Amino acid sequence: MAAPTLPTLTWQRSAVQTVTTATTSEVLAAIEVAISASSYWIVKTHSTAAAAAVDYLEIAPRMLVEAGHSASNVQPAMQAQRIIIAGRGSGNLSAGSMGQAQSSNNQIPVPGTDALVMNYAPEGGSGSSTPTVDSFYPYGHALSRATGYYGVADDIDGSNTFNVWLIESAEILTVCIENTSDNESGFGFVAGPILRPPTTGSNDCDVENRIYGALTFGTDFGAEMWENLTTGWSDSTTDGVGAYKAVAFDPVSDTTSSGCKLLSLTRFEEITNNSTQFLVSGDGAYIGLPFNYYSTNWKGSGSMDPNRYIGVARQMRMIRDFPARIIIQDGAGNTVGFGWSSHPTTPYDAVGFTNE
Repeated sequence: MAAPTLPTLTWQRSAVQTVTTATTSEVLAAIEVAISASSYWIVKTHSTAAAAAVDYLEIAPRMLVEAGHSASNVQPAMQAQRIIIAGRGSGNLSAGSMGQAQSSNNQIPVPGTDALVMNYAPEGGSGSSTPTVDSFYPYGHALSRATGYYGVADDIDGSNTFNVWLIESAEILTVCIENTSDNESGFGFVAGPILRPPTTGSNDCDVENRIYGALTFGTDFGAEMWENLTTGWSDSTTDGVGAYKAVAFDPVSDTTSSGCKLLSLTRFEEITNNSTQFLVSGDGAYIGLPFNYYSTNWKGSGSMDPNRYIGVARQMRMIRDFPARIIIQDGAGNTVGFGWSSHPTTPYDAVGFTNE
């Protein structure tokens, strides 16, 4: 049985928003500015003034013609997705809203005053139009899956300068968060139908031939992530908010309800010989190495035997070392993708978001 053929995503990169002496509510407001200028996503509801119990942004695909949005910007796919980015306001999230830490039933702790977290709900727009932000399942209906809240940035304590930018497509949103004071660029998340499954079989493939999940970076994902599976872009069993999480919803669960299991994702590759440094063809085509994921357990539910192959990252590839924000072009000068690494100026291990 062949792997599904999915629509080719066209990535775009936003302008950079800069916040000095940043607080979590100010970083949320900067993300809101970036989303408001997005071609593919909109802010549905929000509180970013540190006044509500929990400050948050609710983000949805730009699927419907709404006030201020022209019909030319309407996107056709994945319209029910919802992403909630949250942090402390006058209060905090409750313990039951947080994502599972590992293959036992413990959840990660609630965010501190310096942290932001994110919850991804693939079917959120199918239920209540207003989320209950302080909930593992913010949309509270039988068909709504959710990851629970995982960390996406820390050390936002009012003393550092932070940059925020997007790498976005019609189906997948990446929010990049950079602490310029500490030269750390690998905070943020990737959420959406992030994997192409191995086959179209019901045990491999989710709704619309995709695998839905999130990659979150509560701590900077590091300079040598391709050389070490314990850094970002793989799941961590650590119980902290400042941990790397890589999760996807299990299609074997055969349901889109809140009972659907979450898989813990681990990358296959460890590359230690800089083989990704030379991936440009004679005619200038830029080539990256796909990275694949497998699972050893379900979050909160124990281990699986044997381990199971889940899928390949969707138009995200291992590329040569780059600083945090790079436009990738072919020999003819055409933009073919964007790079993201963990340092604003020094070339480190990078991910390429490629338009093919």
